[in-house]
Amino acid sequence: MSDPIKPVSNVAENVLNKSSEASRDAAGAGMAAVKDGINAAANVSSTALNAAADAGNAAFDNSKDLLNTAERKSAEFVHTGAEAGEQMKAKIQAFTERGTQTLNAYAEAGKQATAAFSDVSQAWGEVYSRQLADYNELSQKALRLRSPQDLIEFQSFAAERAQDQLALMRDTYTRAFNAFTRVWQPLTNQNEALAA
Repeated sequence: MSDPIKPVSNVAENVLNKSSEASRDAAGAGMAAVKDGINAAANVSSTALNAAADAGNAAFDNSKDLLNTAERKSAEFVHTGAEAGEQMKAKIQAFTERGTQTLNAYAEAGKQATAAFSDVSQAWGEVYSRQLADYNELSQKALRLRSPQDLIEFQSFAAERAQDQLALMRDTYTRAFNAFTRVWQPLTNQNEALAA
């Protein structure tokens, strides 16, 4: 005789096996879902980390580019400023040299003017002395006139003295002109130098 509990026991065992198998399958599916979720989360985190790293690298590269550009522009500005300073220094030095040369030219003109004034004064002094001497001599000869022959000699003597006086005046004016030309020569030379 067969045992009446056996079929129930088999069914129960089958149900138990089936339910264990289903539990295992469910547990496996749950584990797989959790694993997939973890992998997906890891992938998302990895992608986010990679994106953040890429953004950080790009920001660093942009900062580095900006810093290099700023450094280059700063160096260009300093170089341009140094060139402008050198040009300004050269212009100030040239201006100072020209000013010194002009002052020296005026000083030389002053010396020449002093020398010219002395020379011309001396020349006019000689002219007046000579004229006075000639006047005295002519006066004395005029007082000694006694005959027509004396008058003719006096006129001849007076004509000679007049020619001497004209020659003396011509020489004196030439001397004065040359003296004052020497006075203006340093200023003329300086003006020509400045114009060049």
